[in-house]
Parts: sequence; C-alpha cells; structure tokens
Amino acid sequence: MVNWHALTSSLDLSDTNVVVSGGTGGIGAGIAVRCASLGASVLVMGRNQTAGDAVVAQMKSAAGDGATATLAFARADMSSVEGMRAAADTIAAWAGLKGVDYFYQTQGGPRMDIWPLTAASVTAAFNVQILSHFLVPYLLLTRAEPVLRAGAQVSTIMRPGDKGKQLDPADPDFIGVQRLAEKGTMAYLRHGASHTLTVDLFTEEFNRRFPAVRTVHVFPGGVASGGSFDHLHWGFRALFWVLGLFGQTPAAYADVCVWQHASAEWKARGWHFFDEKGREVKVDERVLADDALREGVWARLLELSGEKGAMAEWSKATDLNYQVYLFLSEGAALLADNLQFLESDSLEVLVPKMKMIFSNIPRTSKKDGLRLILALLVVVLGFLARSLLHARKPNLRISNSDHETRKALEALLTVLHPRNSRWPPSYISFARAAVASRSKTIRIPLLKFVEDLLAGTIEFRDIGALGEMMGGKRVYGWRFDLCPTSQERQMSNEAKDAWARKWTKIMQQSKTMRDSNAISASGSIFPPTAECKAGVKNLITPTIVLTGLPLRRLVDLIYFEGLVLPHGARLALEFSTCVPNSAINDPENLLSAIPNLLRSSSGGSTGNVYSKNQLENALEATNMTLAHLVASLPPFEIESVRNVSQERAQELKTSLVVLDQKKALYGGREWRRRRLADQWEAGLFDARKVDAWVVVVRKP
Repeated sequence: MVNWHALTSSLDLSDTNVVVSGGTGGIGAGIAVRCASLGASVLVMGRNQTAGDAVVAQMKSAAGDGATATLAFARADMSSVEGMRAAADTIAAWAGLKGVDYFYQTQGGPRMDIWPLTAASVTAAFNVQILSHFLVPYLLLTRAEPVLRAGAQVSTIMRPGDKGKQLDPADPDFIGVQRLAEKGTMAYLRHGASHTLTVDLFTEEFNRRFPAVRTVHVFPGGVASGGSFDHLHWGFRALFWVLGLFGQTPAAYADVCVWQHASAEWKARGWHFFDEKGREVKVDERVLADDALREGVWARLLELSGEKGAMAEWSKATDLNYQVYLFLSEGAALLADNLQFLESDSLEVLVPKMKMIFSNIPRTSKKDGLRLILALLVVVLGFLARSLLHARKPNLRISNSDHETRKALEALLTVLHPRNSRWPPSYISFARAAVASRSKTIRIPLLKFVEDLLAGTIEFRDIGALGEMMGGKRVYGWRFDLCPTSQERQMSNEAKDAWARKWTKIMQQSKTMRDSNAISASGSIFPPTAECKAGVKNLITPTIVLTGLPLRRLVDLIYFEGLVLPHGARLALEFSTCVPNSAINDPENLLSAIPNLLRSSSGGSTGNVYSKNQLENALEATNMTLAHLVASLPPFEIESVRNVSQERAQELKTSLVVLDQKKALYGGREWRRRRLADQWEAGLFDARKVDAWVVVVRKP
C-alpha cells in the first residue's frame, strides 16, 4: 500500500503560494495544514471567521516555530457573482507580484445548507458548486497581470462528471430554477446531476485556452470530512454517517492530494482527471471531442458571470505591439500547412474568418492605416494560399456530409493535438483512407509522423497518448497504426542483413563464447526465473548503460577500451531491448528503434531524422539480447538479472518535467527532439514493446 505521508514528506513547498477556497473544514482544511507543514505560504478562504482562525492556528502549529511563510484566512462568500469577484481580488492582493502556484477549490459539497429548496437556494448552490469553480480561476487568469502564471495549477475537488447526461448550454433554464418550480424537487435534482459534466467540460476548455496553467478535476473518494449535516433529511444524515465510517480522514487524503499536485512524478503523467487511488478517470467522450459543446458551456458560464466579451476587452487593453505580434502570429499559423478554412470554394467561409482575425487588432490604435495594411496583407496571402492549395491538392476538402471522416479525426484528437487545432491536409487524407478501407484503422507513416512531431505540426495530447497508440487502444471504434512505408521497410531489411553478417562475424571471432546452456535455445532475453528473482546491484557496483549502443560499439567498448576488472569485482550492465518474439524485420522493430534514431540524429531543422547508417545502428541497439551480451563479454559470471522497465519508464516521465523547464536553453526543434526521444521510449514501455534490464556480472 502506498505511504502517501512518506511521499509528501519528501516535498519542499517553501517559496510557493497556495490558496485553498472552502478551506475552513474537511478536505480543504486538511490540504491547507499539510501544505503549511511543507513550508508553503497558504491563504484559506471561507465564510466562517471562527473556523478560519482555527485552521490558521493549525497551520502555524504544523509549520513550526521560526516559519517565515505567510499563513492567513480571508472571508469569502461564493454564493454570488459579486462574492466571487471579491474573492479573486482578495487572492490577487494576498499573492502580490509572485502570483499563486497552487489553487485548490474545495468549496461546496453536502455540508452546504440549501434546504428547503427555493429559487434563491438553488441559485446559490449552483454558484458555489459550479460557477465559482469556473469564474474565480478565470478572473485570476485574465487580469492585466495574471495571478495564475505559467506552471501554476488549478484543482476542482469533487465527484467526477456523469457520462451520457444531456446538457444544453442554450437552455434558458440552465440552472434549473424554473424546473424546480414546475416539476418539483426530483426533476431539479436529476437535472442538477448533469452539471458535474459541466465541470469536466470547462476543465478541458481551460487547458486548451490556457495551456501554460494545468487545470484538473480530482475525485477525492470517500472522505470523513466531519461537520454538521443537521440541515439534511434524517435518511441522508444516516447515509453520510455510514460512509464516514469507511472514508479517509481529511489529513490522510491531504497527503494524497498534495502529492498528486506538487510532485514531479505526478506532474509528468499530464492527467487532467484522476482519483484518490492514483487512477486516471475516463470522462464522457464529448469532453475531448465535442468542441461546440465545450465552447457553448464556456460562453454560457461567462454570460452567467456577467463576463461576456471579457476576453476581447482584455485583449484590447494590452499593448499595441503585442497585439500586432499576436495578430501576425495567428495569421501566419493559419496560412501555414493547415489551411482548412481556406479550402472552401466560396467566399462565404473565407470572409467571416478574416473578420474574426481583424477583430484582434485594437480599435484604439493611433494609426488606422496600420490596421488597413495588415488586413489587406492577410487577405492577399489568404487568396494566394487558397489558390496554391487548390492547384496542388484539389481533393483535400472535407465536405459536410463526410461524417465518418470527421469521426475518425475526432478519435485522432483524443491522442494528438494539431497546431492551432487545425489538422494538416495529410492527416485528413489518412482519416479518409481509413474510412475508404472500412478497416476502422488510421494508418500514419511512421517516420512522417516523427518528422511532424519534430516540426511541431502535431503534438501528443498527454504523456500517455503514445503508449495508447502503440498498444492498439480503440477510441470511438477507431484504432491507430504507425506503419513504415515501403522504403522504410526496405531500409529495415537491409539493416537486418547487415546485422546478421556482423553478428556472424563476431560469433566466429569470439573466443569467449559460453556453453550453449548459458543461453536459452531461442536466444530470448528472458533468463531463468531464479535469476530474475536474484538480488541486484548494490550502491558500490559500477554501472555501464548500454541502451542505444550498437553491437559493434559494445564489442569495441569491451575489447578495445579495456573493460578490465580485478578478480571478484562486480559490474552492472543496463540495456533495453525489444520484447521476445519480435523479429528484426517486424514493423514494430522499427517502431522501437525511434528513440535511438532521435538520439543519434542532429538537431538540425532540415532533412530526415535518420540516415542509413543511423538506422542500422539504432536497429542493432534495439535488438541486442541477453544472448548477444553474454557472447560479447569476457569470461564473467552472471550473478543476477532484473527487469527494470517500470523504473526506467518512470525515470523518463520525470525527466520530461525537467526538460520542459529547459525549453529556452535548447531552442524549438532541438528541444522537441530531446523531448520526443524520452516520450517515445516511455510510450514503448507503457505498450510493452521494449523491456529494460540490469545484468550484474562478476569476474571469477
């Protein structure tokens, strides 16, 4: 069982600002106290001054004497829009120039007194349970000086959204006041349950509109949060009493929650929906695929907040130079290789799009001529791009009747994210080909896919997406196949022949071959079970990492670079290899060689990601087995063999978090190359395409 308290005790939250809304009791109070004990400055918000002061006292006790962190309580009432705005202002004033690093939203829940149900009480319930979880982060993100900045996290802690619920953002009775009056309590409660889906929808939309800030919806499971339920019917009181007997304490869940937000290991997972047991929560498929529904919910919540049109006003208030830069960047992106909005034969599509872009230029500009020149420039470029597109690729337009192609692209969207949310023409072609073949399989040329990722044309939706693609996961009935082209297969076969000749020569020349019973007859990398269970290297055992080395480099290392050890000395050798029964000409073999290809290629911005020689070396390294290793070693004894695939996968995911912080150091393509190599290798481990091994040998 995971010791969450021990894990969180390793964290250092000093010099971080934490805000907990609804933090005067239960889950929120537990999180606040735990963060304070780890050195964070914490602002607790709630309605009850007495309870708030008590939590501050607990935080100061947990922080210990001599703590320099700021621990405070501020009164806030989220039952009205005015109260939400005041709460956002309070947070901004408390955080100052540093901003907020973690914003936990725990307000609401069954302790909220809304009975008997009236128009006023159900409106207050909606405001606290739903609208405040949207509006307060929105206000903090859209201030002239955002309080939630790059790297910050926003968390809504409540039960997950229901699947399959009907939700209409245009419903005049979106909150349910009229439904309560006309159809009664049960009709209102059934309708209200759909609003947990609302939370999932705006959570995903936050991540798309503000990708630098991570927004999550977390299910805490059963937590015995205490408090009074006297306002509830006796049946509900009895139910919550029974559930409290089996739930975690707020302090125990606080350890789970803090680890899931502040640890590098958890951040590397990239999940937006998860629970208290460390599992990803699968949301309604519309959350990821239905752009119109998400945007409709977003617009409706803005309208209920009195913030309709706020984004446009916020944009106009920023610096003119930044606006021009933003405008030109968006225009350039639209006119790049994903010009779907220009694929119409009619100006009826083109003109509204141009108007939308023009609106980004502030009307307060002192030089109206600049506005006109930029507008005309985009129009000219748009028509030129449209002409070229139709001249070279006349069959790429998606008709409105092509529903299957749209479904295929929606499935693809669950694992990949195209630049500017517009699919390149080639991916539309892949989807159409899948529809035409009736195979329900979207086939993407492997190295074309790699090159698009390096160029930034597409990106993985999250850190687990590649593993899902490789593992054959079906989404909406569609699966994905990363397949080599005929040319890539030919190069793989040539590399296979070169490998066979090279290995035969090494075998013939080697005078250190062990008896055949030292290696399984099939040459499998799997040693006897007893060896798998043996002890592994200790801290004083030197380790040589062989992952990515071609076989001839390994032989050179051993024989020509003096791998000399005294008698009785131990050496740990770490390497990765394809899973058993994977032949060198298997398409998956090339799939497994991609990380080695990426690490051996330069970070240049032109040309293929590989050469013939690099491909041979990458395939050699990928196909090294325990049999090859034993045959290449001097007369050492194998003491133990251990599969370390899970540890290696976790190391890679953690390294991705560190690499994200060095983006400016490496530059665009080079940073993407390094990131993709780690992403791809982690995906191979997730899909069980490769295994990592540590072999400890001893010189007799």
